Amino acid sequence: KVKRQPGAFYAYTSNIDAHVHDHFHAGEVRECHGNTEFWQCSDVCCERIWRAPTNYMFKVNSRTLMAANPSELASNDAQEMPPQDEASTEPIIGKPVTAIRQTLLAGLPKYVETKQSRAMFRRQNRPVCPRCGVPARPAVLMFMDLAWVDNVMQEKRYRSWLQAVQDECQERRFPPINAVILEIGAGKCVPTVRMNSQDFACRLERVGANVHLIRVNPRDAGPDGFKGARLKRFLEINAKGLECLQMIDAEIDAILEQRGQASGGIPQPTQSATSSTAQANGQQLLQEPAASSSSTESRKQLL
Repeated sequence: KVKRQPGAFYAYTSNIDAHVHDHFHAGEVRECHGNTEFWQCSDVCCERIWRAPTNYMFKVNSRTLMAANPSELASNDAQEMPPQDEASTEPIIGKPVTAIRQTLLAGLPKYVETKQSRAMFRRQNRPVCPRCGVPARPAVLMFMDLAWVDNVMQEKRYRSWLQAVQDECQERRFPPINAVILEIGAGKCVPTVRMNSQDFACRLERVGANVHLIRVNPRDAGPDGFKGARLKRFLEINAKGLECLQMIDAEIDAILEQRGQASGGIPQPTQSATSSTAQANGQQLLQEPAASSSSTESRKQLL
């Protein structure tokens, strides 16, 4: 269960790798397509999802790239990696180039094993529904997927936060609240994040907020359709996500330095935290009016 409630910031993402939980608390995250840490019945015998154990891993045959049935798992020789050039920088099975995730799923509540979760993941490579025994599947939305089970509580938290922000903007119209929606790397092929950003921006504009929608995309940074075109404050940045975040961070550091407030900055590209943060689509930010002496709070004020 998630006990912590969101504040002035929320992360909305269509990524399903759950990396967003390495850096954001579960109470301020909405994954509109689910994530691979949660599993469901493939026959949808019930609308429930179960969290996988943190240390649960699939054993993949490097030759066939298949996660074989436990009874069919090959010998140790078949599981060994083919010879590779140690100096190679290309990703290979079992030896990713990226660094280890130092804050793995830190934002999720601590995993607690239950009787049902133990039954679901008792076999290597073959999770099963603990209620009906059929194969389980990741609770992620696929194309033409009518059997996906969403995280209902996560969706409710997000909708409640949206309504709370809208109500606050409506009550505090003089002077109006400044709101920022920072959308990073959301493409047009599956435009869920882009549509959500523009819809929310329009909602806040209607109640009098000063809304800035910033869309960072190397190819499709412009507004979409009528809703996007009618926004009063739309900023398109034709750049990659990480590159743009580092430039924004440098500007904030420069301002804080002028004010005599130190800042640690964001991680550099060689660290795993950066790649996870840069790929999170649609981080929605709302300006906090209260002043704070800490570096983190100071940076929030500038946003």
